[in-house]
Amino acid sequence: ASPNPSAGPVRLGLDLPEASLLRVTIFDTLGRHVATLADGPHAAGPQVVEWVAEAVPPGVYTAVAHAAGQRAVVRFARLR
Repeated sequence: ASPNPSAGPVRLGLDLPEASLLRVTIFDTLGRHVATLADGPHAAGPQVVEWVAEAVPPGVYTAVAHAAGQRAVVRFARLR
């Protein structure tokens, strides 16, 4: 996730080894679903998903990506 911490949009970079379904979701520190950034087919190769989080309070958030049978998790801080 970059930038981290962020007061603006957060970019999440992924590299898919093969074309597959990609789902990227954001959760708050209590595990509540905040946003779904991607949910569908994507081509193989580098992918960038952006979260424009203007309506959420500052705090620590977790992005979870599922693709090609794998899972990636990254935590980042949202500033005011």
